[in-house]
Amino acid sequence: QAYGEVRSRPVVHACFTEACYAAFGGRGSVAKVYGDRILLSPRGLNWHFLAHEWSHTEMRSRLSWRGWWHMPQWFDEGVAVAISEAPEHSEAHWRWLVAHDVARPSVQGLRRLRTLDQWLAAVHRHGEDQNAQRRARGEPELHPVYTAAGQELRPWLQHVGTAGLLRFIDQVNAG
Repeated sequence: QAYGEVRSRPVVHACFTEACYAAFGGRGSVAKVYGDRILLSPRGLNWHFLAHEWSHTEMRSRLSWRGWWHMPQWFDEGVAVAISEAPEHSEAHWRWLVAHDVARPSVQGLRRLRTLDQWLAAVHRHGEDQNAQRRARGEPELHPVYTAAGQELRPWLQHVGTAGLLRFIDQVNAG
């Protein structure tokens, strides 16, 4: 719905074991996208993660090479988070992070996450890549970076709708 129509047709690999996920190159994450291929771990076998990764393939299918190169990573992730409606990146999780004073990126800090390397460094810096260990210890998972991106993009998407998102993609493609 967010894109108005589906243009991308990704191949989806759904792994039922962690060994399968690792064999495809997935390590530490729940799901990944490689161009027009989506890889889901056993922990990502739900519509939220499929929608998140599919949003990335849809975004890339609509961007020119130059546009894709200039698309800020935080924006692409924020759109995917908003579209996926994943509980772990929800408004409720944001309120929990704030109530428990969990470190999270500021809006200015979030907007500086333009490249994938910068994004992954922030995910690591905020401990979001340590959720498997938290789960093993019976502690709650933390998703401050992804949730912050969703917090930034949800209201914008609600305000501009599909037409605004498509206009923005056209503007990025135009430079």
